[in-house]
Amino acid sequence: MDFELFKSLGQLIFALGVTFGLMFLSFKVMGSKYNVINNNKYIKVIDRVQITKENSILIVKIGEKGYIMTSTAGHMEKLSELSEDEIKNIEENKKKSNEEIIKNYKQAGLKFKGMISKTIKNIGSKEEKHEK
Repeated sequence: MDFELFKSLGQLIFALGVTFGLMFLSFKVMGSKYNVINNNKYIKVIDRVQITKENSILIVKIGEKGYIMTSTAGHMEKLSELSEDEIKNIEENKKKSNEEIIKNYKQAGLKFKGMISKTIKNIGSKEEKHEK
């Protein structure tokens, strides 16, 4: 009975590892392709904040100009214009934030990988003790 529990737990951990691994690969592949595609556009939505179900505030870059806009179900409106320096600062902060998220994701993946290998080793040593 105890062995069955460890076997099931091992399978669950392995399945989670595979799932997280596939998520990591898809984020890595899609993220790089998305950034390449998005960086070559003339019009970019740099950031979007959902205010209500139908309303959001956007920071949009068109060429070298930046705008703060509101978006509702059937209407968009420009609230203010941003200077080139402001838009560059926003883009740099967004890039740093994305890099930090990727860094944290990688660290979590390494930590999870270590936990899985430790658990597998523990299960293997318990199986050896159980067989003796």
